Amino acid sequence: MAITTSLVWTVRDVDRETSDGFIVHAAWELRGYTKKDGVGIATFRFEGDANFPNLRTGSEIAFSSVTKDNVVSWVKEAVGVSTVSWYEDRMHDALIDIHAKPNPGDGMGDGTPWVDDDEPFLASDTELDE
Repeated sequence: MAITTSLVWTVRDVDRETSDGFIVHAAWELRGYTKKDGVGIATFRFEGDANFPNLRTGSEIAFSSVTKDNVVSWVKEAVGVSTVSWYEDRMHDALIDIHAKPNPGDGMGDGTPWVDDDEPFLASDTELDE
């Protein structure tokens, strides 16, 4: 019963200048997937924003020819190598943590018998106001 994980960088949306299609911002996601024997058993995600310098070099790619891979590479460059590594490491940690929780089938459980009103439970896909 092999457990595998994979990470996928993707772009949800971009902002561009309408005059020439120059992309100045991207909303990105890093998604982590865990499968057991080929069946998906867990997902986790981080999301963020990347702003790009509004500088023309003369070698821009026409907006209609820009690919997701182009924008993902720009996002990673804007975020920085060490921050990309940090996100990817935390993603692996989060996926491992999901599997480290007790499985009801193994006779173990987790949780407390009380609810903290000042710290409500948030699902991993809950968006927080910043």
